[in-house]
Amino acid sequence: MNWKNVFKTVFLSLLSVMILSACTDDDDNNKLEIAGTWVAVNSSLTPYHNQLFVRTYTSNRTAVQASRQQVENGVKWIEDPQYTYRIEDGILYEEGVDWKGKSFYRKSSIKLGITQDGIIMYVTELKKTYDGESAGSLSSYTMYNSPVGLYDTALLGSWKGKETTPGVESDSVRWHYMTDGTFDYYYYDKDQQSYVLKKDNQGEYFLYGNFFVSNFTNNLQTGGTGQDCECWSIYIRDGQMSWRAIRQGNEEVTFEMEKEMDEMPSWTY
Repeated sequence: MNWKNVFKTVFLSLLSVMILSACTDDDDNNKLEIAGTWVAVNSSLTPYHNQLFVRTYTSNRTAVQASRQQVENGVKWIEDPQYTYRIEDGILYEEGVDWKGKSFYRKSSIKLGITQDGIIMYVTELKKTYDGESAGSLSSYTMYNSPVGLYDTALLGSWKGKETTPGVESDSVRWHYMTDGTFDYYYYDKDQQSYVLKKDNQGEYFLYGNFFVSNFTNNLQTGGTGQDCECWSIYIRDGQMSWRAIRQGNEEVTFEMEKEMDEMPSWTY
């Protein structure tokens, strides 16, 4: 799988569904329209996937922020829907209440551009506070517009596959993705010689174009307990799905799987 070409294809497809424009009023020509869903990275388009975060801006000036967050029993992907935003002279102002109940404010300069990889927004934070106090160091980062809905239907149903990272041997597992944003996980039990439902999985997923996030509990692969969360870039075509992620240490992790059925699997135990 040539992931560089995959990313390029996905990004370039954005050009047909989003128009970058300034307001037509000459006095307001620095007001930019950013309605859409954006996946943000800290430095480049090949970061650690678990450091990615997402922001969705609506045309009525509300916003949702989503990212991995530390919770009492681990780490979890959380969407914060209680934000508003406005843009004045190329400055983006965002404020609201986060999932912990803290008031939040951020002021950033933004610039939109089109590169060979698609539609990009460059962000430089100028001020950031929680409950009126400084929120620490300010950051500069890039966000790319994600084609929401790209794989929403294709993902649904049952898949069988395994990790294909070079040097890693793994058994096949199965996933079943449902329309309510949850998923079941089935591991192969060699004693029973069958696939068994992981009953403590508590799986839920989020899909932002080709950026995929899953929340679950008690990681069978790592042996970890508690809440866990993983972020991936995915590609689906003709009943085949590929996952790719860059983890700490620049390690590339990959999975390959094929679709088995759209309905609830018959191998549920």
